[in-house]
Amino acid sequence: MTVGVALPQMAEGLDRARLLAWCRGIDEGPFSSVSAGERITFHNLDGFTLCSAA
Repeated sequence: MTVGVALPQMAEGLDRARLLAWCRGIDEGPFSSVSAGERITFHNLDGFTLCSAA
């Protein structure tokens, strides 16, 4: 079985250091993929930009 992880783009207080730590944890862990969701009802980071940072 493979497990993917969604990036925490909707988490309050997300900054560069937290995002990089999250991405490193995903990369080091047993995860097979990364995803980024989108919501149109409130402000959040763009999924494509976030994935390119990951």
